[in-house]
Amino acid sequence: MEDEDCNHSSQCHSWSKKEIDILLELVIENKNLLEGKYGLLVTEANKRKNGRRLWQP
Repeated sequence: MEDEDCNHSSQCHSWSKKEIDILLELVIENKNLLEGKYGLLVTEANKRKNGRRLWQP
């Protein structure tokens, strides 16, 4: 079954409710981590924002 927005040279994926629920759960968990709801999370973006780098590659 093809979606109207799909072109004929590519396959389209129809998302199941279970897949959508899993993706939504991951998005919410990621948002909570970035907001620090599960403790301090030091990201590269936060280190640059604070003007310091704790880890040098």
